[in-house]
Amino acid sequence: MTSIAFIGNFDSPIYRTDESRLADALERQGAEVLRIGYPWTGLDRLVRSTEIDWLLFSKCRQLSGRRFDKLIQSARPRLAQVLFDLMDYRERRIRGVPVMRNRLQWWLPMAAKFDIVFSKELGNFDRYGMHGVNCIYLDQAVDPMEMPLESTSARKTTDIAFFGRWTPNRQESLSQISGNAQVTTYSVRPNAWRRSAFRSLAHVDGVEFAQAVSSARVIWGESATHDVAGYWSDRRYKVMGRGGTFVTRYTEGIDKAFTNNENILWYRSLEEAEDLVHSLLQDEPRIASIGVEAARHVHTNHTYDHRAAEMLQVLTA
Repeated sequence: MTSIAFIGNFDSPIYRTDESRLADALERQGAEVLRIGYPWTGLDRLVRSTEIDWLLFSKCRQLSGRRFDKLIQSARPRLAQVLFDLMDYRERRIRGVPVMRNRLQWWLPMAAKFDIVFSKELGNFDRYGMHGVNCIYLDQAVDPMEMPLESTSARKTTDIAFFGRWTPNRQESLSQISGNAQVTTYSVRPNAWRRSAFRSLAHVDGVEFAQAVSSARVIWGESATHDVAGYWSDRRYKVMGRGGTFVTRYTEGIDKAFTNNENILWYRSLEEAEDLVHSLLQDEPRIASIGVEAARHVHTNHTYDHRAAEMLQVLTA
């Protein structure tokens, strides 16, 4: 049995975290998982006193260089990181407030010290490899328990739904795509959307998320970037797993995971998206069939149990 000490966020008061979903899946695949939340005071003593095969980190924002070096100088197990964040961010400002900083400056020197980094930034692997980072592709997924609602006749209360934070690009894109359609956004900061004249509700999770998905004819998705091959938001898995009809911008590699016009719909320009959404909203049978196939596809091929099995195959090799 592979023993893993998993350091991550397991206690969010707002939603069930991906670390929790992945830890549960690793246990279902036969691993022994010790969950360690932040702050992880005394982790170096724990590593010295227990038999752990792998020390698995998710986000490392609370790691300083000296603290991390002290940890790996212990009689340590092997080190791995599972990284669903986009590290290749550039600093950007919204209304004069910096919201993104380049994480690579602090992450790359530290990442090279991991034996393995599981990442979804496939398009950046060559560049990261030049800095000594051993990357293996691992995407996010859907929790196998998060199925569509049993009722298939849920009343549609909005034409288009979007789940995520407000940004200027998202506002402009959604305004153009939606036309005269009714739009509802869901966000941890709904007031930002409301200031832009969008109907916006608070972030939802679990059954409430499933209800929100089933109440919309179409769910539009816009990731932080569509320029990195293999990288896209986990919202598509969560939406599709709940039976949502998902429309998003094309990203290199998406055609290896999904099939256009069968279980997902993608576009390459906003003009194409505008036409696509307009025609889709006039075709209820098409919306229904794509949603059904979306749920079937992700629960057959893209659950956290699949990802956990992929990880353990690497960790035990």
